[in-house]
Amino acid sequence: MSIFVIVPAVLLLFIILTGLLQWLWNITIPLAFDGGRKIEFLVAFRLLLIGVLLSSGGMVSCNPTSAGAA
Repeated sequence: MSIFVIVPAVLLLFIILTGLLQWLWNITIPLAFDGGRKIEFLVAFRLLLIGVLLSSGGMVSCNPTSAGAA
């Protein structure tokens, strides 16, 4: 593949994922810190998803051999 295809594809993916994270943040944080309300399951799941995306950069491995390797 050409560099003229890879670079725009990576930039487009970055812009899409940034927009997705921003949208998720904007719909979750006001509900999570609304005051005395309890946090519902969906809000807690969104907070967990935001934490995973921010801490691991979205690179989550589902390979069971890498988790238990000594």
